[in-house]
Amino acid sequence: MQPRRLVLASASPRRRELLTGLGLVFDVRPSDVDETVAANESPSAYVQRVAESKLQVGLASAGDAFVLA
Repeated sequence: MQPRRLVLASASPRRRELLTGLGLVFDVRPSDVDETVAANESPSAYVQRVAESKLQVGLASAGDAFVLA
């Protein structure tokens, strides 16, 4: 049984650095998600919305890989 792949659905250089520092092997597939803050959107709602959007885009193209958004 082969281990499942890990996909980073973010262009964040810091997240890439953290995963590399942990010795993980992963693919980077940045998602094209609109990260504009909506009017009257709280910081926590913004973070949740953007993370969920990136996750959905990542899942659509990652097959059976684990996706980190």
